[in-house]
Amino acid sequence: MPGEADQFFENFRRNINELYEAVRFMKAVCWRYEKERRYEIELSPAHEKGVARAFASTDLKHVIFGLSCEEKTIERIRALLRDVEWSHVQFLRAARDAVNLKVVAEPLG
Repeated sequence: MPGEADQFFENFRRNINELYEAVRFMKAVCWRYEKERRYEIELSPAHEKGVARAFASTDLKHVIFGLSCEEKTIERIRALLRDVEWSHVQFLRAARDAVNLKVVAEPLG
């Protein structure tokens, strides 16, 4: 029928925001052990600045840098977290555990 595809995509566009809201903070059950919390920044169109949601420095326990994270990125994040209010934050780096064939987080020196 003519217009079926148009109707499908119109419904999709109308519902995509609802779908996004439902899944953006979802995480597979197998990753639950990470006890990760996800935060977001809303962009203010009027000011083109990030509007941060409430976040206490004590909410951040550790930062894990990925296997491919560049040293300049690590140093930039560490520099941002040098103040005393962040002194409790532990820095870790992902590493391959060749014996158990998995990725582990090791303390970053």
